[in-house]
Amino acid sequence: MNKEYESIQKKIDKLLLETSEEKTNKTYQEMQTDEDYRSAVKKIGKLMMKLEKIEEGNRKNKREKINT
Repeated sequence: MNKEYESIQKKIDKLLLETSEEKTNKTYQEMQTDEDYRSAVKKIGKLMMKLEKIEEGNRKNKREKINT
């Protein structure tokens, strides 16, 4: 697996853990009003977009190898 991909996935997992109900003792509805939670959700979204770009690049590389 791509090291950058793995690194991003670990960051996402860490953010999800930090904002989980188990860690914060708050329900999802309560977390919706928490600024740190909202910030973490935005970060997760940006990281997910990075993962998609990496996956897209990997797919293109595989296609190019098959075509040559």
